[in-house]
Amino acid sequence: FDSTSDRIAYVGRSFYSDYIKKISVRTGTVTTGDTINIQVETVTNGKPSGTLWSANGTGAAPSGTVAIADSDDNVWKTVTLTNVAVLLPEDEFAIVITHSSGATPALNFTAAPIGSIGFTGQYPMLWQDAGAGTWAALNGPANNIGALEWIVEMSTAGIVPMPGMLPSDGLF
Repeated sequence: FDSTSDRIAYVGRSFYSDYIKKISVRTGTVTTGDTINIQVETVTNGKPSGTLWSANGTGAAPSGTVAIADSDDNVWKTVTLTNVAVLLPEDEFAIVITHSSGATPALNFTAAPIGSIGFTGQYPMLWQDAGAGTWAALNGPANNIGALEWIVEMSTAGIVPMPGMLPSDGLF
């Protein structure tokens, strides 16, 4: 993240009938902190749609913010969603990180080895938008750069492994 218009997104399919209530992401080096917004969005043509997810078309959209300080190098940052995101098996959903407030950020997120990401069909995918309004693939088998470290906490199932979300420091 080096611009207030940068966005990063995870797009996948749900394996659970449950509610997303918390989302965590691991930072890398942070030069200039930021307050980021993490939200759950619907998916159009395999990419985040810009439309916040709502439970079966009703209810408030799930999102939340978290501050990342200059000193928050290599730590987990967790957002408790303002409203849960109700998912059913096979629902396509996107988790999107955007700038919320603060100075122009200069922060990185960590990546884990690629493992099997990208080899399970279309999903999961990681996308980035460097402010031009166009999503571009961030990783997959073609460029083999790894997967951001994300964690999703569900209301019933708790912390669950999802393809492409690779917590690697013992949070399970």
